[in-house]
Amino acid sequence: MKIINFVLIVFVCCNARQFKELRNGPSEIEKFQNEYSNRIAFGESANIGDFSHMLAMISATTEVFVCGASAIHKLWAITAAHCVASLHPFRVKFRGGSAKRQSGGSIFIIENFWIHHQYDDWRLAFDIAVVKVSDSTPIEGINIKPIGLPSSCDALCCGVCTGVEVTALGWGLNENVLDPENLSKITTPVFDHENCKHMWINSAYRLSLGPDYFCQTVNEGKGTCRGDSGSPIIIGENQNKIQVGIVSFATYTCGEAVSLPSGFLRLEYSPIRNWIKRMTGV
Repeated sequence: MKIINFVLIVFVCCNARQFKELRNGPSEIEKFQNEYSNRIAFGESANIGDFSHMLAMISATTEVFVCGASAIHKLWAITAAHCVASLHPFRVKFRGGSAKRQSGGSIFIIENFWIHHQYDDWRLAFDIAVVKVSDSTPIEGINIKPIGLPSSCDALCCGVCTGVEVTALGWGLNENVLDPENLSKITTPVFDHENCKHMWINSAYRLSLGPDYFCQTVNEGKGTCRGDSGSPIIIGENQNKIQVGIVSFATYTCGEAVSLPSGFLRLEYSPIRNWIKRMTGV
């Protein structure tokens, strides 16, 4: 399963001036989102009934897929901040209740969204936004149910620790660079945080990871990369599933032996979890 967010792609391929111009131009950002969002390889087909919190953020006019998201309440969803940082709420909407990203299910109107006040797209920090849907289109219906969130954690890890298996969900290009319509999933262990920090800070990206992130082990060519930014990372089975992360970033070589571990926003981190509670009541 391969996924990457457009922010890192832009960061990798452009100099600082070009990157600033791309950040400030919505049309250019949309081009990068449409071109690079979602790459999923070696994933398994996912049943929407098992992941009824899963949402597709799509263009309100063209219904082109933009990012993944997750319902946490009938009126609230969460996604990656970089997915909405350049957008106005009226330009996107949600599709839920369908394993197909561009058909079926129900449409939910986005009323507004708020980005974490510590979000930094240069450092890829606090990459989260809460999204409020219209009271007239609550996130309810067949195969639609919000997912629970972890408790606030002041330690480096409470539930999402090294070796714990996490499941990433997403739509997008598969290992054959085809564009499947159906939702996919992949389960891999959490990578050691200190080793992940060491690998990223000593890489060409010189990225310093904070406690707001955890990393995914790259295993047998499987890993998040090129896409499904904003999509949920979950632990648990059946009714015990909770969302513990949000897909945030990876490298071009994600899933390969030379790849760096992918980075997921850590929802249990207290400055993030407490902010969600304060903004949404959830």
